[in-house]
Amino acid sequence: MKVYFVSSNRHKHEDVARVFRGSKNPPRSIERRLVEVLSHDLEEVVKQKAMNAYESLRLPIIVEHGALHIDHLHGLPGPMVKFFWEKLDDDLPALIPKGASRRAHLIQMVCFCDGKRLHVFDGRIEGNIAPANRGRGGIHWEPMFIPDGHKKTLGEMGVGERLKAHAFPKAYQAFRRAHHIF
Repeated sequence: MKVYFVSSNRHKHEDVARVFRGSKNPPRSIERRLVEVLSHDLEEVVKQKAMNAYESLRLPIIVEHGALHIDHLHGLPGPMVKFFWEKLDDDLPALIPKGASRRAHLIQMVCFCDGKRLHVFDGRIEGNIAPANRGRGGIHWEPMFIPDGHKKTLGEMGVGERLKAHAFPKAYQAFRRAHHIF
């Protein structure tokens, strides 16, 4: 069975290709902007995104969506991180005052839809928000997130180190274990 990864973000397409490197049946890429519902519930967001992609293409698809939960902001921005980032950009770390907890966690969800079922897989990492963005790698907010056990932000890491430290490869590993065709 051919499966298609759908996203408008070319960096995500590159990441998925890296995660599935060496696979007998890697997902094919389709660049397409998808409607994203606004919700604090990450699973609702990724499932709706998957259903929208499937309805548009009528092909077995995979989509992903992440949520950045910052303790000091009571879990915000959560799944709405893209919208926060587009408005605040480099100012997002400054929302946490000096001396306040910088703890955060990241959850990435992958959803597979073949028109009959939705399967959701997730990966999670804990870490801290850097006082200011560091590095140019990764996407959006990654230059401000320092995973536990690391001194660098995801944005400062090289590709291999970033893939080992990030949450999305964990979600894809769970997907691959459940769907042995990859």
